[in-house]
Formats: sequence, structure tokens, C-alpha cells
Amino acid sequence: MNSNAHRVDIANGDQLRHCEPEEQIDRGLIERIAARDTQAMYELYLLYYPRVARLLGRISLQSGLVDEMVHDAFMDVWKSAGDFRGDIRVAAWVYGIAYWRWRMTLRKLVRSPNRGRRSLPASTNVVAWPFTLLSSKQRAIMEFAYGLKLSCEEIAVAMRCPIKSVMMRMKYARSRLSALAQPPSNSHAGGDLLDATGG
Repeated sequence: MNSNAHRVDIANGDQLRHCEPEEQIDRGLIERIAARDTQAMYELYLLYYPRVARLLGRISLQSGLVDEMVHDAFMDVWKSAGDFRGDIRVAAWVYGIAYWRWRMTLRKLVRSPNRGRRSLPASTNVVAWPFTLLSSKQRAIMEFAYGLKLSCEEIAVAMRCPIKSVMMRMKYARSRLSALAQPPSNSHAGGDLLDATGG
């Protein structure tokens, strides 16, 4: 058994009883994973793979790296399950691990001698296109908030930044997306974008 497993105090007490049913299931899985239960790890993977893959795909814009980053993120979950404190939802904790896995991958790409040969793929999805014009942190916040339904507090924990930073970046992202959705006075292209984004 992992020496850290005793630190996971989520199976008993008021904290677990007051959780939603889905959160109780997730916390039970994390407790089992901390005790090195591979079946629990497989179950958590099945539950979270689609959402983690979408998150990393939306943030990174590097579709070819998503599978590798997802795999690495779940390896990190496996290794650090014993450190889960239960002060946030399991979902927010998992997404935070995935986010930092992406940040580590990005740093490796920047340091790579072949970095000049890599380029961000152009989006072929007209609905997703505006998000490619946001910064990576703004994309992360928008996906956390609207795609994964995390609160500002949970986003701050996942991104390891002050909640004021989350709120400011969200404000800028909304403003930029709103500006992109406004049709120029002498061009029809903006109107097409407005229609495509459901504005």
C-alpha cells in the first residue's frame, strides 16, 4: 500500500456525507486508487477521459499531443491520489492535474530544438475558431467554467492562481469573444461569424 494512502481521509465523516452522490463515487475511487487499486483507476479513467481529452484539446490546440498528455495526466492522478485532501471536488482536482500536465508539455516544447518546426494547427471548426484567438490561460478558464462547470474558486485552485486573476481573465475573454461576434459595419464576414457562434 502507498505510504501516502493514510492521508486520504475522505471515506468517513461529515465531509463525505454532505457530498453529492457522484462526488461520493469519485471520492471512493480516489481512496481506492490511493490504496493502489488498479480497477478503481480504470473506472476513474473511463469516467473522466472524454472530459480531460476535450479540456486538453481546447487549451493546447495541438490535437496530435492530446492522447499523450491525457495518458500522462492520469499517470499523475495515479501517483498523487494519496495526496488528495478532499477540500475540492475530485473533478476540479483531476482537471487541475491535467492543466498542469499541459503546462509541463508546453515548457518541453518551448525548450525543444525542433520547436521552430511545430506550428499550431488552424481550426477548421468555425464555431471553435474564436477560441483560438484567446490566450491559452483564457481558453483554459472558459473551458473550465463553461465546458466543465467549475466555479471560479475551483478554477483558481486548478490553475494555482488567485481568484481575482481568474475573474479578470474571464472578463477579458468574454470581452474579446463579444467583440469578435460584432459584425463590422461594412463587411458581411462578421455577420457570418455572429450566426456561427450563436450570437
